[in-house]
Amino acid sequence: MKKYKNLAIILLLFSFTLYGDYKSDIKKGTLLLKTGKIQESINFFKNAIDENPSSSEAYYYLGYAYFLLGEKDKSLKNYEKAVQLDPENPDYHYALASLLISIGDKEKGIKELEETIRVSPESLAAKMAERLKKKIEKEMKEEELVKKWEKKVKEFKKTTTKKGKKIKIPLEKLVKRLKYATESRRKEASAKILYYPPTALKEYVSDFILLMRRENNPETIKNIIKIIAKTNTPEGVKGLRNFLEDFVWGIVEKKDANNIVFTLIVTLGEIRDTDSLDIIKDAWKKYGTKDREIYYYLTLARLGDYSHIGDLKKRLKEDYKGEKEKEIKLRSGIIEVIGEYLTKHSDPELENLICFLSEDALYPEIKAAAQNAFATFRKSVKKRD
Repeated sequence: MKKYKNLAIILLLFSFTLYGDYKSDIKKGTLLLKTGKIQESINFFKNAIDENPSSSEAYYYLGYAYFLLGEKDKSLKNYEKAVQLDPENPDYHYALASLLISIGDKEKGIKELEETIRVSPESLAAKMAERLKKKIEKEMKEEELVKKWEKKVKEFKKTTTKKGKKIKIPLEKLVKRLKYATESRRKEASAKILYYPPTALKEYVSDFILLMRRENNPETIKNIIKIIAKTNTPEGVKGLRNFLEDFVWGIVEKKDANNIVFTLIVTLGEIRDTDSLDIIKDAWKKYGTKDREIYYYLTLARLGDYSHIGDLKKRLKEDYKGEKEKEIKLRSGIIEVIGEYLTKHSDPELENLICFLSEDALYPEIKAAAQNAFATFRKSVKKRD
């Protein structure tokens, strides 16, 4: 009898040892994740699973590590296993939802977001899930609308409601309004045209360039700049670049020129027109303002000039300023260019910052941007290796 008691004690101690080992491996793995050593962390998470196959936490972190490496199939498999082992953990559901959305399976992603909210309505993950769910549902509606537009571009008509009666406005008619209508109607038409798909707008790019130069209302001009950029045609990009150059040389004068030039600078950066880099620098010297410097630095980085990467990094560490949506968009852009920067330059501090944001950002949009940036960086490292 004493012999069996001793054996039981030994087995119990052995089980405690195993338990401690797998917990220790998870801890070591997460520390490696935070320092950007993704590949090394995977070995520890796999060891933890070997030691305790029912550890949902180990599967979760293994899935996250694979996600950062861009191996989304493996990530999906491990996230699903984590959810299976611990279906009441909101973080696991949210991670799985985010991954499903990133690979294009938005319907399943929304279901997982709903599960996140259901299992723990008051958790941070649930609140993030609510915000992301609204955003994705809105995107799905917009995507469906774009599909309808592209199916019959020539017959495409924008529908609005006025006094209960539907009014169909063909793009051709809106372009005519932009040419010949009163100032307020031109402004209204330019705002409506912005919602048309690029395939429909390309036909009128020459008209838009001419109208941009002829227009006097600053808001209408800024809308037309965005419309031209949306066409993403060589003719359109050149038209924007030349328009900016004319401001620099004093060939054109417009009311509220500072804001128009700022819109041109930011837009040319967003469409990555590297040929505009020198003229953008000249334009900034003439029209730039201190309060918009960060947007200028972001534009330079988008065009391959990383001379202000330190200022961009600094912004990511500062408290949020002004309108939240604008700040989130700005920071997402900064994170994107930092990811591109890291594919060409070694900077451990920036790597750690992006890794941190990919795991613990304040807003889901920032977290998603950081995850994509980190994945881009890791792919470049794998190619170099």
